[in-house]
This record gives sequence, C-alpha cells and structure tokens, in this order.
Amino acid sequence: MNSKAEDALRQESSALCELEVTVCTGFETMAKEEIEETIHLASDVTATRGRVNMLVPIDDAKNVS
Repeated sequence: MNSKAEDALRQESSALCELEVTVCTGFETMAKEEIEETIHLASDVTATRGRVNMLVPIDDAKNVS
C-alpha cells in the first residue's frame, strides 16, 4: 500500500468505496499490476478470475478511469 492510500485509510472522515473492474480471464495479474502502478490512491488491490477489486477514497473515485 502506498503512502497516499495509507493516509486516506488513517483519516476517520475519509470513507472508502470498492471498485470492481472486469478484465479478460488470464489478464488479472497484469491488470492488478497496472492499477497498482497508475492509480496511486487505490489500496487493497486484489485479483480474482475476470475481476480486479480495489478500495479508493469516495472523494477520489471520480478521478479513477
């Protein structure tokens, strides 16, 4: 977890939301790595078959694309 995500988790007033991204089966690990490298606000990034889940602060969810 990076420092921005850790700071967001520490702030009691900062609520988190979970985003789920669908990916082609077999590309989950690659997509997870890409998310971790490019979306610095994401925390707890997990990959399952055909999906990648992440937590982001609600206030910043609109900036994830």
